[in-house]
Amino acid sequence: MTKRAYGAPRLMQLESRVSSEPEWDLAGESKASEHLQPFYVLYSKREFLVIAACLKFTGDQTYRDWHPVVPQDSAPRSASELFQCILIGYVPQAIYFSLKLKLLSPQARQGVAVVPDLIARQDRSFQSIYLEVPSSRQSSATYA
Repeated sequence: MTKRAYGAPRLMQLESRVSSEPEWDLAGESKASEHLQPFYVLYSKREFLVIAACLKFTGDQTYRDWHPVVPQDSAPRSASELFQCILIGYVPQAIYFSLKLKLLSPQARQGVAVVPDLIARQDRSFQSIYLEVPSSRQSSATYA
């Protein structure tokens, strides 16, 4: 059986779509995005790795979909060797929410930790928490 020579892919059909005209914000109008704040979690690298998060805001019946977290590299080198800072997402100000984190242990076991009753305060430009999982709860946590 002979092999065919490689041929570069060619575009045979193109389907075009046209969007509506953008609705630009007018100067001075209140924007919903102005009321969102970045929410960070800081934790010790030695204990676990946070790989995903999901949120449940006041009024939600269930948690929203899981999404990967974004590590932040802005910490000083000495702190970044011991701690990890991650961006969970942008959350509305003054609304309580619960945070569910998917964790990976040093033994490659997965677990879920829940942090209830969080809020992004209006008097801050960003919100952060330090996450600590007690060792007694770590051994009794449900791992997937």
